[in-house]
Amino acid sequence: MRRGSRGVPPVLGWLRGVRGRLVATYLLAAVILAVAGVALFTLTLSRGLRANVDATLQSRATALAGDVASGNIEQVDPPPVIGVAGHTATDVQAFTAVYAPGARLIDAQPAGLPASPLTADQTRTPPSVVTIRTARYGGESFRILVQPVRRSEGTWLVVAGESLGAADEAGAQVRHALYISVPILLALVGVGAWLLSGAALKPVDRMSADAQNLGEHDVAGRITEPATRDSLNHLARTFNALLDRLHSSLDRQRSLIADAGHELRTPLAVLQTELETAVRPTRTRADLVDSISHARIEVTRLATLAEDLLLLAQADGGHPIVRHQLTDVSELLDDVTRAYRDRAGTKGVTVHTERPPTLIAELDPVALRRIVDNLLANSLRHTPAGGAITLYAALETSKPASGAGQTELVVRIVDTGPGFPPEFLPHVFDRFARADQGRSRSAAAAGSGLGLAIVETLVHAHGGRVTATNGPAGGAQVEVRLPLLADEPMDPSGRRPVR
Repeated sequence: MRRGSRGVPPVLGWLRGVRGRLVATYLLAAVILAVAGVALFTLTLSRGLRANVDATLQSRATALAGDVASGNIEQVDPPPVIGVAGHTATDVQAFTAVYAPGARLIDAQPAGLPASPLTADQTRTPPSVVTIRTARYGGESFRILVQPVRRSEGTWLVVAGESLGAADEAGAQVRHALYISVPILLALVGVGAWLLSGAALKPVDRMSADAQNLGEHDVAGRITEPATRDSLNHLARTFNALLDRLHSSLDRQRSLIADAGHELRTPLAVLQTELETAVRPTRTRADLVDSISHARIEVTRLATLAEDLLLLAQADGGHPIVRHQLTDVSELLDDVTRAYRDRAGTKGVTVHTERPPTLIAELDPVALRRIVDNLLANSLRHTPAGGAITLYAALETSKPASGAGQTELVVRIVDTGPGFPPEFLPHVFDRFARADQGRSRSAAAAGSGLGLAIVETLVHAHGGRVTATNGPAGGAQVEVRLPLLADEPMDPSGRRPVR
């Protein structure tokens, strides 16, 4: 026997295909319906033919019973002889007979009957109602109707019989025609199902061909969407949406790699220059210390950039980057502002903090520290001497359009700097985005362009949101809202468990 790929018989391989399964399912349903239809049709036909025979018998018996009741048929002596020679079952197709009281046959058409059409019970006790039955009479199946007729001298019986040979022959011919036509019809149904399924699956073949022709760099490549409003059209649109997401992801990756390479090039070039300068024989000790100090700054910048890129890569990969635990937010904010006051003082900038005396929330303290640190660093970088930075923190309850409000930790940082350029506001949280693309790339003058992108990533990891605007009186304003987790059972120490 021939076998297809991997040792699978061709028929089984064909049935594993969508088209084969559709045709097989449709053909199986057609076979079941055909068998049920043929059975129902033949049963109905048989009953209909028998009902016609019964109606004919009833009509003949009723006419003869009228003659008996009116006295047109009287007792004849002697009665006709039963079993006249020469009569066979095939000779008699229909007959009538009249029996006087005592089951005496007094009239019959034809004159000689092969056997008595009455049963032994009917001979002994005449029936009181019309009876009809199927019986073997003279070697052939007959429908026999017996109708009683009451007269003064007793109950007469009118018998009408008719052979079922013609009805059975008609039913047999119909069944024979069905046995020939139904398989032919099923074959045509199978061919039609094959052609119809092929036409229905053409859009799938086109989508498969489009998918095979898509290249890695084919940004404009799309799956052909069928001009229908069905599952295939929905499938094509879903594939196209997936392709859009994949292209977008690839674009972000390429952009990230290109920007990261650009950002790494500057500190690496500076580091290389400082090291090459440090090894010159003419360099003094002071020059060597200065080169090493500059090299250390660039190494710190490289380490920070690598750490930021790693965090963004983990977030893009769907890895958890926050770990909630009960946190003293007030103490954390004090630590951050204390670290920035000295740096701000050297620049002539003051840092203010507005917060409740006690502020406890369940969140990731490391992530919150990094969020506030990045926001303060960004504000300090753009706030001129004599300016001020205000750090505000509090718990607030949001008021959604429907449903109960949710408690949120709100952290807002406002500075008195020039604010964000209006055209830059939509791109504030983009990676490697800067309001001034032409400014110096040195570590002292600019960041990596990842600070606010890191803030947005950490805020979204908490399920929160962050917005950047310009204040009414000028200056930048960044607001972070972190939803607090629902209360959990306290442990014996009175604290919620750390997760």
